[in-house]
Amino acid sequence: MREVDAVMGEFMDRKALFTSIDIANEVKRRGTWIPNRDVALHMRQHARLSSDGDYLISLTTCLLKDGRSAPAYVCHPVGTLVTEYRDVLPSAMSPQEFAALHPSVPIPPTPDRQA
Repeated sequence: MREVDAVMGEFMDRKALFTSIDIANEVKRRGTWIPNRDVALHMRQHARLSSDGDYLISLTTCLLKDGRSAPAYVCHPVGTLVTEYRDVLPSAMSPQEFAALHPSVPIPPTPDRQA
């Protein structure tokens, strides 16, 4: 999870608001496949995202690209409003999108997706 920690650190250094999908997509853009659920679980254990850290995780409602709304956990610096997160929640990068960006990098099989 070093890649996840590095990307989270960059987002936090910029005082950005983000979701686990934002982090997972950036890790994937850089060439490492990691399931979104694994990123979300790892983020919940991150010390700076604890109740006494410099970031909070808050549940809010975000818009999807198709106009529907969906609940999302947004990480945001203490003292900022979760509503400052951009209006449209990004989609998770698919295995096909990852393969198009990184054709030589294998995507490990997961229980719900066999190789």
